[in-house]
Amino acid sequence: MGKFYKTILLLGALFHCFLAYAQGVKAHKFVPFFYTYNAKKLAYKLTHHLKTDEEKVAAIHSWMVSHIKYDVKKVAKNNFERTSIKTILRKRKAVCLGYTDLFNELCKNANIISASVPGYVKGNSDDLNDKLYIDKHIWNAVYIDKQWKLIDVCWDAGYVSSYRLTFIGFFVKILTLGTQGIYKYKPHFVKSPNNFYYLKGGHYFKTDHIASVPMWQLLNDEQNIEYFEKDSAYFLHSYNDSINSISDDVLDAARVDYANAEFEKNMIDVGFMVHKFNHKNHIAIANSYLMMAQDLLLSIDEKEMNKSNTKVACDSVILLTDSSKMHLDSMMYFLNIQKQDLIKNNVQKRDTLRNQNQRLISSTSAVYSKLVTGGKIKRDALKLIKSTVKKSNFKLKDLLKSKRFENARLFLNPLREDSILCVNNIELLNDSLLRIKDSLYFQVKKMDSLFAYYKTASEKYSVKSNRNTGKVYSTQGYRYNMVDDMDLEVRSRKDTLLKYKFNDDLLLFDSKNTFIFKNYYAELKVLKRYVDLFCNIHKKLAYDYTYLKKLGVADADELYGQNLEKFTDQWPAYENELFRLKNNFRAINRYCRRQAKETSVERNELIYERLLEYQMYKIRSTGINKQFGTYYKLNKLMLLKNNTLSRIAIKKRNAKRKD
Repeated sequence: MGKFYKTILLLGALFHCFLAYAQGVKAHKFVPFFYTYNAKKLAYKLTHHLKTDEEKVAAIHSWMVSHIKYDVKKVAKNNFERTSIKTILRKRKAVCLGYTDLFNELCKNANIISASVPGYVKGNSDDLNDKLYIDKHIWNAVYIDKQWKLIDVCWDAGYVSSYRLTFIGFFVKILTLGTQGIYKYKPHFVKSPNNFYYLKGGHYFKTDHIASVPMWQLLNDEQNIEYFEKDSAYFLHSYNDSINSISDDVLDAARVDYANAEFEKNMIDVGFMVHKFNHKNHIAIANSYLMMAQDLLLSIDEKEMNKSNTKVACDSVILLTDSSKMHLDSMMYFLNIQKQDLIKNNVQKRDTLRNQNQRLISSTSAVYSKLVTGGKIKRDALKLIKSTVKKSNFKLKDLLKSKRFENARLFLNPLREDSILCVNNIELLNDSLLRIKDSLYFQVKKMDSLFAYYKTASEKYSVKSNRNTGKVYSTQGYRYNMVDDMDLEVRSRKDTLLKYKFNDDLLLFDSKNTFIFKNYYAELKVLKRYVDLFCNIHKKLAYDYTYLKKLGVADADELYGQNLEKFTDQWPAYENELFRLKNNFRAINRYCRRQAKETSVERNELIYERLLEYQMYKIRSTGINKQFGTYYKLNKLMLLKNNTLSRIAIKKRNAKRKD
């Protein structure tokens, strides 16, 4: 029972740690569908039974990330209009601005203070030292227990995938058992509710978020845009929420005032603050001037001014629109610079991968081309062994069956000099035979030693080849998520691959760049020459002993018999060694056949990665064009509004003059 109670206490402690968020996660399941069309009713249903603000925020966050999808189509249509809360709840779709507006509205109805925080972010498509021009994201800050916390409901709801399988790519993926596919640029939202950016501090958020209004960074030392551009924390995945910012009563009061004010009323001031924070960002200040011109123009209609006041007001409207247009022109200049930089980086990523993979493919192909010769090496070796054994056995049998010695007759007048020459020749042959036998012994030992070494090298190559293939697989997985050759995940694996891959492939080659198993076959040829010499010397000795008999040497019969006996006794041992070597070449063939398949997979994956990166290059190119098409459309719309306001102001001024 003691263990049971300990288990219950442990589970209870774990449950208590996650109680606040867990209650929020469950809360959204009990909201009737018809209550979700009204923000006030929805907030009540989500939070009325909860006691603390943290539990209420957890419930709101949980419901939003589970029910609101990112509106990819709205972004694709260049629709920048603010969506009403009612429309968001009806369609269950929003962009980041819609997420923040809905979160603020639900918090407001739950008596919780929250604010929208515009700023810059980093993602998979960004690279270290990229210049940031437009603050294209917005998230929330919420005031809980007299402390500000940051929350990004939009990013916690899921993510936008930039590609989809094509129709043909779908069948390619089926036929290749999911290993390959053909993709196209097709942004779509992937629902993935989480709490990665839920109630975090400024030090956690600064990894990939930076507020363009500095007071919302929630940092003790505010960062500038240049620091954020050069900061590598995001690329190193260095998220840290253990550091708390020091409370500042003055700043907290300013934040509360900001949160309680209408967001649209703050937009004019925000535009100037955003431009001050990042002088490359002219879109916000251009919008501020545009709003000021619009408000001033409306005031002319609402108040009946005299001619001089109307003229001054109209001139001010024109001046404001000119200022807005000037900043829009500057924004176009910076956007063109950014676009060219991104296009250049994109080409560099493609070329880097192509050049590096071409070297890797060439190295792998060289190994593969040698491995497929394993079958030929085995066939040639077995053929060589068979012919050597057959030829040697034939020589032995020929000597054993030969009647040449028995039929030899004495010369009528043998010369003493011939006897001396024959004896000297026999001594030389016996000395050669001893050296050949030593050479045969050492050659067999050498081949055994080489086989053991080559076996170790080949096994090591197999392990490293599988490891390298795994690295290629992992880089492909990252590429699917738009991670490229400038990002840490790919770069670290690719650099490791480039550092060790070529040395790994050299494991199957000797110092002269010869395939080790071909070299082993060359050693067999050396052994074959020694065997041939061994047999030929015994055969030559038999001829010389026969000649001694013809010269009348008394012990020629005994010497001839000893030579045949030695040949008969020693040859089977060498024959067995040759047969034993057959197994080595069969093992080489089995290894080469198996490893050729694995190396072929490695090569094919490198080729596919090159194809995949080219597809990602096209997807990135399309994404860049789409992104800047959106920016240019926004710039054009704002320019059109400025021109419209300017024309209206000119007409009003001229109309007053006529009056």
